[in-house]
Amino acid sequence: MAHGLKSSPARRVVRGSAMVETVFTISLMLFIVFAGLEISWAVYKKAEVTNAARMVARAASLADATAETVQATAQRHMTVAGFADSDWQLDLEPSDPASVAGGDPIFAELRVDYGAVSLGRFGDWIPVPEEISSVAVMVKEGAN
Repeated sequence: MAHGLKSSPARRVVRGSAMVETVFTISLMLFIVFAGLEISWAVYKKAEVTNAARMVARAASLADATAETVQATAQRHMTVAGFADSDWQLDLEPSDPASVAGGDPIFAELRVDYGAVSLGRFGDWIPVPEEISSVAVMVKEGAN
């Protein structure tokens, strides 16, 4: 009888369990890699929203700022950051920067639907935000 032509039942069990362990390990490793990418992407998008909110607050704090120029600034920065018009919302307090006296604060808040910029459907498996928001405050330029 030639050896090696037939494997023993014990050897087949070992090879089968090794295959199952390999599939499980690779699946877990891929999940960890993609979850890390999704969380990193969320942090990156948060930084972009924070920067855009700061630029919007800066535009609103200028002495000659109007609601239209502030909205255009938000539009420009959010487009460059890769957000579609329907995915974000700007709230200014007060809503008309031209009505703010010099030395008074202006609040700019940007909110973004994270699902629209997410890398994938990992929100079902890992905790990713539903919304990313950032608030920036600047003092209106001009005489007190």
